[in-house]
This record gives sequence, C-alpha cells and structure tokens, in this order.
Amino acid sequence: MKNDYIVKDGKVIILMEYKDQLWLTEISEEHLEKAEECTGYWTLMKQKGKKIYVQGFVRGGDGKLKNVTLHRHIMDYPKGRVIDHQSGDTLDNTIDNLRTCTQGENVRNRSKSTSKTGILGVGFNRKTGKWCARITVDGKSIHLGLFTDIESAKQARIDAERKYWGEFAPSFRHNVS
Repeated sequence: MKNDYIVKDGKVIILMEYKDQLWLTEISEEHLEKAEECTGYWTLMKQKGKKIYVQGFVRGGDGKLKNVTLHRHIMDYPKGRVIDHQSGDTLDNTIDNLRTCTQGENVRNRSKSTSKTGILGVGFNRKTGKWCARITVDGKSIHLGLFTDIESAKQARIDAERKYWGEFAPSFRHNVS
C-alpha cells in the first residue's frame, strides 16, 4: 500500500497511518520523486528519547531493499555527516528545515535541557549564592561567570552559544535577545 500525497504551494504532505492514527509529514515538492522511490509506504519509527522519524524501504544500487529514514533519503545522506532538523520537528522534512552537519553540530541544536533551570549550562552555586553559567566548546568547559540573578546567567549562556555555535545554537532560543 502506498501513501497518499497532497501537493500544495511547493510542499508535499505525506499521509501515514500509525497505530490507527493519521500522521502527516511534509517535504518540499522538489523531493517528491525521491519520496516516491519508497517500495511500500512511509511510516513512523519511534527512537529512544521519544523522537519520531519517518521510515520506509527503497531499493539500493545493488537492487536490494534497505530501510531508510525519509530525511536522510531525500538529502542523499552524505558520508561522515548527519541530517539536522533545524526546528527540532522531525516530521518537517522540507528543504528549509533540513541541513547537513557534523554529529557535534547536530547535538548542539537540541531543544530540551535536563537542567533544573531549564537551560543547559546554568545552575546555582550554593557556595557563592550566585548563578553560574558555563559552556563546553571542543571538549573544554568555559566558565562564563557568576551572576546575582538567573536571567543574567541565562543571557550569558545564550550569548556564548551564539558566539561559539552560530547557526547551531538551539533553535528555540534564537528569538531570545
């Protein structure tokens, strides 16, 4: 069974059924031909950490079927690189949302933090009674300072992410001043 496709305004919506629910993924119209190489249908795959990706089977150059993820397939998955969903939305597989990068760059674009403060690299220092900000760059921890308020510590971290990571600073914070 093949998926249904809806083409509109330069985008293609692929309809998928997963556990009796209808799911949608979006690609750019220029990638429709690549998406149609799927021999069966595109479906969802849940990875550890609760990330959801779109997967299907395509024939390789040797004629054998191989399991691929949609974003890697349409971007011709370059060796030694990974495909990053800039927005963090793994069901948005449009060309504007996908880019090739290193694994390290991809990890920087995470939208979740396990920090109690809600921002990675910011914590409270009980000894000084101040907020501490730090960032790790190329395996080295850089101390960004101690601050009397959490907002100043967060801003120092955001500024450092932009300085050291540029376009790979977590996308959800790009709009923070």
